[in-house]
Amino acid sequence: MPFDQRRSLMSSIERLRAPDKLKVAEIAGVGADGELDLQRLDRETLWKLQDFCERAKRATKRDRKPRRPRNRAAELQEASAATEQRLAAVREARASLISDAETSSTAWLSESVEEEEEEDSGRLDVGADFDTSDLDTSADAEAAEALYHDLGLEWDDGF
Repeated sequence: MPFDQRRSLMSSIERLRAPDKLKVAEIAGVGADGELDLQRLDRETLWKLQDFCERAKRATKRDRKPRRPRNRAAELQEASAATEQRLAAVREARASLISDAETSSTAWLSESVEEEEEEDSGRLDVGADFDTSDLDTSADAEAAEALYHDLGLEWDDGF
């Protein structure tokens, strides 16, 4: 057997599965822990090894799990149905959250109105009956300006 074929045979042997490698060792007359030297084997043994490697390679291809033909239309329908179910669940959850938020904001608003009414009940409502004509706002403004100056702040007439 020429050198190129021996090298190809060695490459084929190296790619074999472990049980097949044990069979190669058996064909070559080498122990399981021994080293295979293709240079020392006779031509008949080399061809037996070559035939065995080819049969093992074909058997490995047959042993592979056959692929199931893909049905893209069915896969797309399944994915679409699953997406619609998830979307419906999200919409339902969102509606629930909005409903809960409206309920809680309505409750909060009614509680705050009730609190304001309770606070207002203790106040004096003067409304339009209060006469402001006798108030001296200029005296109050002068007092505030003097207080600002005393504190070291600058008074701004633009208030």
